[in-house]
Amino acid sequence: MKSLGIALIIARISGLLALAAGTALATGLVAIPVPLHMSLGTLLALSLLLLAGKARKAGEPLLLVIVAATWAIALPVWGSVQTQVFLALPWLSRVIHVICGLGAVGLAEILGMRLAKKAKAG
Repeated sequence: MKSLGIALIIARISGLLALAAGTALATGLVAIPVPLHMSLGTLLALSLLLLAGKARKAGEPLLLVIVAATWAIALPVWGSVQTQVFLALPWLSRVIHVICGLGAVGLAEILGMRLAKKAKAG
């Protein structure tokens, strides 16, 4: 289950760095290239997708796997279109974007915890 630990660490680190880069972008305090933020978010989404696949193989509840996989696919899609959705309320799309990113990290943590518990028991 070494890949489980690696995927979870990648999700944590990429999520934290994406949050920091996004904060820097939103506040304008530090010049961060947008593609860096996007790459970190994509890395988070891919690690969540990997964890969802591992959870499916481990027999975790199908609903949890579907939510995690859908979230992993929707995260970069939302990131790409967020600026075009709430034109009158750009702060709202930013808040939703942050919630989506934190939700992805949270789902990765949930899957990681459940998979680690199952690996210990079995």
